[in-house]
Amino acid sequence: MENYQKWVKEMKLSDYLPFDSFEINQRFKMMGEIVLDDEKKENGEKQRKTMWKVNIPEDMEGEYKRRQNCVYILVCNGKIIKIGGTKTGMKERIVSYYCGHYITGMKKKNGDVCEGKMSITNAYIYWTIYENLRQGNTFNVYVYAIPDEIIEMDIFNTRVNVPVQTYDAYEAAVLNMYRSTMGHYPVLSDNGHPD
Repeated sequence: MENYQKWVKEMKLSDYLPFDSFEINQRFKMMGEIVLDDEKKENGEKQRKTMWKVNIPEDMEGEYKRRQNCVYILVCNGKIIKIGGTKTGMKERIVSYYCGHYITGMKKKNGDVCEGKMSITNAYIYWTIYENLRQGNTFNVYVYAIPDEIIEMDIFNTRVNVPVQTYDAYEAAVLNMYRSTMGHYPVLSDNGHPD
């Protein structure tokens, strides 16, 4: 598993804005804490292949699983390291990050060796979080659920209600607020949707 180190981005946390100082932090809810995934089966084997998981409080389970547009902030030791958006909700976004586990050389469930066809963004986020958890850092996920927007459209002479994908605009706005304060984006947001 040594080959994951090249997927770990260096984080100098002193260069990043504290979540508590972000001008719109009060609009975000704490959805969960990211922790090392060390659960074992009865036979002592690891429960899952994932190296980390998100502990979701019971009162947030519904929102975590809900398919929705939202903007999220990943926080390490109180500092903002990632601002992102999703149209599929946070559970699906986290599952997407788990795909970053399968870098070249990792073994799949069936024992085959991965060829490294994962998303580069997912690999950097997945392994950077893992390495920092190993070093004792703490991670939290904060979410702003974007209100649903539905427009009525005429599609081939039929009136249809269509949900609007709005997260891109919200993500860009939040990233640009961060950049206007700090002069740069968070370390894991270099593949975001600025401007």
